[in-house]
Amino acid sequence: MSGTSGLSSGANGVAQLALAAINGGTALSITTPLKVLFLSAVRTTNNGTDTEWSTGSGYTAGTGFSGLTFAAATTGTTGASQLSNVAAQITNAPAGTWAGCIVKDSAGTPKELWYAPVSPSKTVNSGDTVSVPSGQFSTNLG
Repeated sequence: MSGTSGLSSGANGVAQLALAAINGGTALSITTPLKVLFLSAVRTTNNGTDTEWSTGSGYTAGTGFSGLTFAAATTGTTGASQLSNVAAQITNAPAGTWAGCIVKDSAGTPKELWYAPVSPSKTVNSGDTVSVPSGQFSTNLG
């Protein structure tokens, strides 16, 4: 997954919660398992609007793929990054466009954690399997 991506800063985004925690506010809490939702339209600015796939075939809107995990962070002189260590995969996908993904936690009101576009976007046929392979979903700061 490539292109503009980052901590979500929308109304339910985690970015402002992380900043508040860093500056002495309430500790940031993330409820696992993490969920990957598949998008037909992905924001072009951090607080923009995404359009999730509709429920159909083998995909359930709001749930997507549940169970995303990440390997330990690596650090360098320009920041830190983590790569997924499981594939986020949907079998029997609905027909449409795959433009990106968003990661949410499993809280009652899920927090938006991370978003990323697929570049270029992909056409998905009904019944296809779509996957972000293990090690290909990258989160990074710095």
